[in-house]
Amino acid sequence: MQYHLDVLECVCVRTCARRLAKGVGVEQIIQIVTDSSCDLPQRLLERFKIAVVPLIVRFGSEVYEDGELSVGEFWRKAAGPHHPQTSQPSVGKFEELFERLVAQGKQVLCLTITGKHSGTFNAASLAAQRFGEAVNVFDSLSLSLGLGVQALVAAQTAQAGRSMQEILALLEDLRARIRVMIVLDTLENLAHQLEDLNVAAGSLGCALTDPFMALSFLALPVIPELKLTDMGLVDVRRFARVPLFPDHGEALP
Repeated sequence: MQYHLDVLECVCVRTCARRLAKGVGVEQIIQIVTDSSCDLPQRLLERFKIAVVPLIVRFGSEVYEDGELSVGEFWRKAAGPHHPQTSQPSVGKFEELFERLVAQGKQVLCLTITGKHSGTFNAASLAAQRFGEAVNVFDSLSLSLGLGVQALVAAQTAQAGRSMQEILALLEDLRARIRVMIVLDTLENLAHQLEDLNVAAGSLGCALTDPFMALSFLALPVIPELKLTDMGLVDVRRFARVPLFPDHGEALP
């Protein structure tokens, strides 16, 4: 994951610096906001001044904001009797952030996890209604770094002084071309959710019961409409590293 994030940062910085150089030195008027499902590390959020609204994580009656638990703490709880569940931030959480940013004279562009599988986009959209044209909400139609890439590109474009219309046009083009590959090193946590996935139950069942297949993973490419397609089981030992961007120079617009 660290390798992929380093490549992501390198590509974003180099590509946007090359294409948006004429905007260097201008004051940033547009503030980029996203939700914590973007999976961007804190150093990138700080570097590109991206504000984040945390999603909610529940283990039974225990409720946490995304990020409150370390990775180790999360998985220790996930191994307990309560399977983790997530939910969108409240409308009030978005309103609070939007109000503070608008009071600072900012225009706000909020990118969210896909609205097809989360209520986050709707919550942000409801919150934005209070602020008229000062706040725009954009559905990434993606998740994890599929959202993260869009947030990074938007933030760099905003830093270059581009208009809201220019940024939205860039995002619409980028969103249509993004593909996310989900790689699972175990299928145990999906066993009780087979009916929610458009994958072959027979293949999943095999992976859960066959000792050899336990060493494998399932790759699921996510298209912009976020439909899952079963690519089958692949021996994980065949891959030491999977390049995030095979052609670094042309990975992003």
